[in-house]
Amino acid sequence: MAQSVAALYHGWEYQARLFWIHASRMFQDRPKVQRVGFENDEVRSFDDITVHYEGLVESGEPVSADFYQVKFHMAGGAIRSDDFADPAFINAKSHSLLHRLRDAKVKFGDKSVARFRLYTPWRIHPDDPLIEAFSNVDNSFRWDVLSAGKTPNSKFGAIRKLWRDHLELTDDEELAAVLKAFRLESGLTLLEIERELNLRLACFGFVPVTEGSLLHPYEQMVSRLFTSGRNEFRREDIDRLCSQEGLWIGRSLPEPDAVRVGIRSFI
Repeated sequence: MAQSVAALYHGWEYQARLFWIHASRMFQDRPKVQRVGFENDEVRSFDDITVHYEGLVESGEPVSADFYQVKFHMAGGAIRSDDFADPAFINAKSHSLLHRLRDAKVKFGDKSVARFRLYTPWRIHPDDPLIEAFSNVDNSFRWDVLSAGKTPNSKFGAIRKLWRDHLELTDDEELAAVLKAFRLESGLTLLEIERELNLRLACFGFVPVTEGSLLHPYEQMVSRLFTSGRNEFRREDIDRLCSQEGLWIGRSLPEPDAVRVGIRSFI
């Protein structure tokens, strides 16, 4: 029982720290992130963290939002192809991660430029063929690799058949459409994500958390805000909340609206 409670608690810590990492992006110069949320039911099962953008273009395509499912594990492990079709993998009874991904795509339609991310410290198992189709460029599954093999007896054909049958799809084209917006993001460990967050806090004008401290004011703030019914924030909201709680120092770098001046001392 104690172990299961610890897992739940650390899972919440993991999610809260990732939320603040994305919230800090709103304090960059000329930020693309416009609002960040947690436990937002806009997309079921990709509702742990939501990040909405304005003016973001990646790989030549505009991106409107990222929807995260955050899955923390206390112990090491790896993801296999059949986990995507197993409801137990996301602690569900009937709907798998692939089901949730398909439903999200249906909700947003083909014109959507949203992405749906699984953020976890686990990686794809090195013995699973799926690892060969994983892109280290953008965390997507490379369809040019996954589509290789014409029969279900081929290594990628077997994966496609498993996923098609699970989703009751008629062909690979439909499967490709479901997978297009999915990203498997290899997350940091709990300690690593704490260190990454502290660097961002110090960089963007927030009070860093003392290393090794038993109390984490930013995680506590997320908990209090969630219980009060607030779960989506813009830059000005975070600025005001952190100022009220004494967690805002101010940027040592120029603010985004500062005028930059260059001086040429000689020709």
